[in-house]
Amino acid sequence: MSKETGSTEFNFLKLTSSQLLGLTAFTALGYIMYSFISDGLYQHDEAAHFINMRSFWFDPSVILSNWAKPGYKILTAPFALLGPFALVIFNSIIAASSCFVGYKLMERLGFKAPVLAFILLMIQPFWLQLSFRNYSESISALILISAIWAHYGNKYWLAALLLSYTATIRQEMYPIIAVYGVYFLSKVKIKEALLLAVFPLVHNIFGWIDSGDPLYLINSVLGFSSNIQDAYPRQGFDHYFKMALTVFGGAGMTYFFAYLGQGIFQNKKIHWFILIPALLYFFMHAFFSIQSFKIGPSTGGNLRYLIVIAPLLAVLGGIAIERLATFQSMQEKRVALITMSIFAVIVLVFLSYQNNNIVFTDQKDYLPFITVLLSILIVLPKFTLQRLTLAVTGVVFFSGFLTVKPFPKNPEDELVFNFVEWAQKNNIEEHPLLLNHTMLYYYMGKVQQEFELGAAPINQETVDSAKVGTYIIWDSHYSYRPNLRKNSLSHTYFLERPEEFRMVINPMLTPNQRFGIFMFEKIK
Repeated sequence: MSKETGSTEFNFLKLTSSQLLGLTAFTALGYIMYSFISDGLYQHDEAAHFINMRSFWFDPSVILSNWAKPGYKILTAPFALLGPFALVIFNSIIAASSCFVGYKLMERLGFKAPVLAFILLMIQPFWLQLSFRNYSESISALILISAIWAHYGNKYWLAALLLSYTATIRQEMYPIIAVYGVYFLSKVKIKEALLLAVFPLVHNIFGWIDSGDPLYLINSVLGFSSNIQDAYPRQGFDHYFKMALTVFGGAGMTYFFAYLGQGIFQNKKIHWFILIPALLYFFMHAFFSIQSFKIGPSTGGNLRYLIVIAPLLAVLGGIAIERLATFQSMQEKRVALITMSIFAVIVLVFLSYQNNNIVFTDQKDYLPFITVLLSILIVLPKFTLQRLTLAVTGVVFFSGFLTVKPFPKNPEDELVFNFVEWAQKNNIEEHPLLLNHTMLYYYMGKVQQEFELGAAPINQETVDSAKVGTYIIWDSHYSYRPNLRKNSLSHTYFLERPEEFRMVINPMLTPNQRFGIFMFEKIK
């Protein structure tokens, strides 16, 4: 029963336990099937994380860094032993489970159509695109919304432990943990406040054991932020405001704005323990993107970071839709419609552009506006909640069909794959190897420790100490990155020293000439 309406008319919209589990399993299966269609990579990090998971079994300390995200890797490393497809299955189940918990959270809040939260999340553009991939954001999202579910069930100890665990996956969670800690202290819940420190403390202990630094965690966080402070371009404070529609989709954003309008202008209940972490997380990344002065690490405007709060927006959007169904007249809907219409105008004027999954391009694209417009039009008629839920489901799936495009293999990955095929036919593993490109390891199916004669990254030290006969596989993407690694070497270093290095094969270049592989042998 909805606490806001007191009606029981639409209780049948709540699924039975078996129906909900079935829908969750169906969703996970859908994500797995989509992985065969979207067979390219979003970013090389998904391959790099797989390599890191496999490396854990040779050296457990490799997962302790902020980049490696130990809380994520300790859960996924066992599945990595079974190969990439086992992780596709695991990741898909995790993504579908967030839909499940979103349903349970909206149900716990007393609403009659919690399936709306499920539907609004399952087909969100970036949620779908990354559902089966090796990124920590999906599991962070699951744990975060599970913590909120526990909070609204008055299981504060569980909420504290879950939120504490997220800090071992994403360092952006520390401010959210701090805010929750202040809440606990204000309620004199000292034990719960202390529980928030459990997993960061565990992380620090293991880091201390490995590094000998008793302040490992603090120094690791600060060091990581410092190392990448200038490594990637900052896209500007407004970047995530502009790209949120790309991440969350037209329906997700439209109904989130409806929720804000209902809370601000119609005095509807605001669910602060959902809204505050969502807004805090979002604005944190907006501030990281400021160009005029540096705050925190440079993230390059990475869109996947936002999916951590995708389940929260889905729940708030579902609440907004259910409230719209309870309004008896257009007058009652007016405020929400005005709020959504203002958002639609903003989309039409400022956000109707194609994008490259990072920023907008110059080419116009009105599909995002169409999805927003459909999301508004569908709530205008006086539907029952059942019919409105079905109508919104149709709009969400149709919008997904319009806007979600599978990621194809890019020319760089195709070239690396072709190079690996050539390399394996020519037995290059009979030589010690120096290489940087993540996809070389990924396509070879090995981590550094599995190369019999050794493999190491290319830098001044490894090149100087390399044995004669070592093959150096230099690539234009990773091998020369002086902003990240000051001792990295350009390909000209080898070309200018023909008495020390010979070119094994002619350079392999992509058709667009934007990426290339040079292979040298150390001869002196």
